[in-house]
Amino acid sequence: MGTLNIPASNLVYVDTSTVIYSVEKFPEYVPLLAPLWLKLQAAEIGIVSSELVLMETLVLHSAKF
Repeated sequence: MGTLNIPASNLVYVDTSTVIYSVEKFPEYVPLLAPLWLKLQAAEIGIVSSELVLMETLVLHSAKF
């Protein structure tokens, strides 16, 4: 697997798969995505997404119950 190139300070668009892999803690993606979330927590970047990301994440989550 490659590496994730995160801009020094900017907005980053995050798609559904990124959010789902993070929420579900897919073992192969956690190390790859951790720097993204750490930069967000440190306020070094901002993250934007579409309403579709929220909908798909909630549908996936509610389907497990």
